[in-house]
Amino acid sequence: MAGPAAQRHNPTAPVRTAVGEAPLRTARSSLTAAAALCGALAAAALAALPGCAVFSLPDGETFAKFNPMAEDKAAKKAEAEWKDLKDQSVTVETKYVGEYTSVTGRNAVVVSGVGLVTGLQGTGGNPVPNGFRTRLLEDIKTRGVTGGTELLASPNTALVVVTAYIPPLVDKGEPLDVEVRIPPGSNATDLSGGWLLECELTEGANVGGQFRSGKTLATATGPLLVRGSDDQATRRASLSRGKVLGGGITKVGRALEMRMHHRYKQSRMVQKVVSAIGKRFHSRGPGGVEESIAHAHTDVKITLDVPDMYKEDFPRFLRVVDSVAMYENPVARRLRIEQLEQELMEGPTAEVAAIRLEAVGEEATPILKRGLASSDEEVRFHSAVALAYLGRSDGLEVLHDAARDEPAFRVYALAALAAAGGPQAAGQLRRLLADPLPETRYGAFRALWSVAPDDAYLNHIAMRAPDPITGEPSGPPLFHLHPVRVDGVRDLDSVAEEGVPPLEPLVHINHNRRAEVALFGPNQRFVAPLTLRAGRLLVGCPPRGDTVTVSLIAPGREDVRETGTKIVDVIAACVELGASYPDIAGMLQEAEAQHNLPGQLAVDALPVGGRVYQRKGKSGGSAPVGAGGLTPNLYRGSAAPEDPNAVERFEPDEDDPVVQAEQAKEAGDADAPNADKADADASKADGGDSEDDGSAPAQPRRVATVDLNPDPEPEPGVGSKFKALFQGVGDAWGGSDVSEEDWGTDVE
Repeated sequence: MAGPAAQRHNPTAPVRTAVGEAPLRTARSSLTAAAALCGALAAAALAALPGCAVFSLPDGETFAKFNPMAEDKAAKKAEAEWKDLKDQSVTVETKYVGEYTSVTGRNAVVVSGVGLVTGLQGTGGNPVPNGFRTRLLEDIKTRGVTGGTELLASPNTALVVVTAYIPPLVDKGEPLDVEVRIPPGSNATDLSGGWLLECELTEGANVGGQFRSGKTLATATGPLLVRGSDDQATRRASLSRGKVLGGGITKVGRALEMRMHHRYKQSRMVQKVVSAIGKRFHSRGPGGVEESIAHAHTDVKITLDVPDMYKEDFPRFLRVVDSVAMYENPVARRLRIEQLEQELMEGPTAEVAAIRLEAVGEEATPILKRGLASSDEEVRFHSAVALAYLGRSDGLEVLHDAARDEPAFRVYALAALAAAGGPQAAGQLRRLLADPLPETRYGAFRALWSVAPDDAYLNHIAMRAPDPITGEPSGPPLFHLHPVRVDGVRDLDSVAEEGVPPLEPLVHINHNRRAEVALFGPNQRFVAPLTLRAGRLLVGCPPRGDTVTVSLIAPGREDVRETGTKIVDVIAACVELGASYPDIAGMLQEAEAQHNLPGQLAVDALPVGGRVYQRKGKSGGSAPVGAGGLTPNLYRGSAAPEDPNAVERFEPDEDDPVVQAEQAKEAGDADAPNADKADADASKADGGDSEDDGSAPAQPRRVATVDLNPDPEPEPGVGSKFKALFQGVGDAWGGSDVSEEDWGTDVE
């Protein structure tokens, strides 16, 4: 199996085609070219005379019918040369979009700020004098709050550094996870139970040894989720960090962008890339007109509208776009598809071949369906994934089996089922909710939630804080509770049928992206005796008891709720008394540590990409499937990159003259260039008026391969057309190589 780096390599597997049966047509087409030359010269001469009209010549077939030289020596010589090529294979060399462009905007943009956490139980402290303290005091003053110094000195507050990562494909106003930490040298020790007051997050940089903040790109506020470590050596450090799930709100949107390689920085090339992508991916514009999802902004920059099918797996979308053919005639396309079919049926090359067939589109579905019948598990899997993204349901059963049985395929199979959507895909995902592995069960849950958030199996309950006056739930959801229905299995307290083991109940909580509790087995109950904390709440149940008491004890207030031992009911009672999601998550983790849960507790049990697949059968060997960077964004636990250096800056494109003009205008520059003029200058500067646009890589040597996809050249004038005709005559009479045009005619 080829890795992601192999995406941009041209296929080398030969495609064989019979060429020995076409010598007569070859000679005939060459002689036709000679006749066309004579006719063209005559036409040019007549057209030069006053009053003469331009006329068209008959086509090659008409000339051939009256060609008395079809059996002459030149034809026999051509026949002998073609016989020599009879046993040779033709390799199609295709130029792909990925050879001309690179993608930007796939990494996160890091933003940060300084904030204040309140509501601590004496574990805060007065921050030491430094730049963070100065910035926070200035922010407090800007917001019109007095007594900032006294506020920071309280033992119930703590200065914190706030960080968030703005992922790709985010719209303005979307939520972000926010990371919070106590800076070194602080007197604060524990952020548990704290609330982050609203703060602004900006890009920043060190300039001359001083921190300079840029434009505000997000804001953050909300309750802190702190996961204390059981290891005493690391417990203090773990209590000094926390998260606010979905507590950040973006103030900007981010799109995927493509940049032309320096060699192809020309407006003509940009338009050719846009056109090539549009043939495969397009939307309907006004009047039903097809419009490319790629949009050219300058001679360098192209933005991409990601189709809904790929919204939760944009890394695959980028691989498919990279594999779109730039220049291809119908004959070359057919030969390339045949070549890709051969590669698909061979396990190690199946991944890249399936991606490229997916880039072909609907025309490739018959080949991918044949791949489903292969005895090779790898071939079946990659064929099924490509069919799912082409909107076909043929391979859904294969995807179900791959998600259940093969860890290396699991994350991609689940993402493909989510992309396929529809009742059939939902049915396969519901079956996987009963899988014994937590990552498979929760992976299926997340895929089903992305397809149908209101699916009856998910039993979605939005947990909201009570209104202080009416006591009824109101406002935005604090978190989401899902007592998940599981079919075909029984809970531990049920009697299993003979030979069918019961499925262990599972409680799953998130520490990333979405504040959520999923109970796989909706009737799970706490195991008594019970003594737990949920923030400021005490949760208790005596031995062999069936009633749980939830108590709130606070200065000036005491409140109690009684409920049964069902976990859903206890969570609802806690929320009614003011518990937040971090309080509930902490209570469940404590219950798991004390063996108060009927099954296991899982945290962020997500399938991952880049696992190694051990090939079966004669081929043997192993290879990673995708890589960590290719994990579908549906299953990315955090927007934070694995590589700390893999981040991007949110700043204007310096190569975009329109942006430069707008920036200068905003700065009040009287000599600022007009944006429309800058756009026109950019188009002119790209070499658009040049006769030769240098639009493609050099042609490969024609030794053992023939390129059926010649790179585009500027529209030929009269001189170029005559030159082509003379070349055809030379091929026929001089014994030189057969032209590429004749290759295309004879293969077809």
